[in-house]
Amino acid sequence: MLNDLDTTLTADLKALKPEQRVELWAKLQEFIRPKLSRTALASGEGTGKALLTEVRVVSGYHNANGNFVKAPPPRHDERDVDDE
Repeated sequence: MLNDLDTTLTADLKALKPEQRVELWAKLQEFIRPKLSRTALASGEGTGKALLTEVRVVSGYHNANGNFVKAPPPRHDERDVDDE
């Protein structure tokens, strides 16, 4: 099944309408771009008031061996744009 997908993926992507292609691109970004991480500590149960919020840009991940692997930088060139 995956082999069939490999042979048809490019044609399938080109067959999408532009709005469908943009929607797919937006959905896949969470797996490509670094994510923000937030931690909030509440001041007592049920108050909902945050005492501290921490925001970190995640620029990589830990692989199965526990080693940190830096994520590749986002691409911003002509390969990101479809010429259609």
